[in-house]
Amino acid sequence: MTNIRSEKTFINSWWDWTVYNDCFVPTKIKISDIDGIVERRGHFLWIECKRPGEAITKGQEIMHNALTKNRSFTVLILWGETNEPVKFRITSEKGKMCEKAGINQEDVKELISKWFNWSNNN
Repeated sequence: MTNIRSEKTFINSWWDWTVYNDCFVPTKIKISDIDGIVERRGHFLWIECKRPGEAITKGQEIMHNALTKNRSFTVLILWGETNEPVKFRITSEKGKMCEKAGINQEDVKELISKWFNWSNNN
C-alpha cells in the first residue's frame, strides 16, 4: 500500500482536468484518469475502479472498447470500496468479456497474476 505522508498534500496533487474540456469542442469528450495500468511485453492491463453500483460512463465505455480493439490492451473494471473489490469485469485484447460478482482482493490478485503470466509468455 502507498504510504501517504500528508493527506492534504496528496489531495492537493490531484489535477483538475475540467479546465481542458473546451479543447474538445464541439464534442462531449473529457479527459479520463487512469486508476491503474501496467505493461508487460507490449501487453497492457488498464484498470478502472468504481464504487459499488457506479456505472461506467458512455465516454469510458467507448474508450475501453477502442483500447481492447487495439489488441494490446486488456481492460479490468473493479467495483467496490477502496481495496475491497466485490465485482469485476475484464475484457481481453481479443474482445472476450467476463464478469463476476462476489469476489474479493485475493480473486483480483489471482486474475492479475493470470494476466501477467499470459502476457509474460506471449
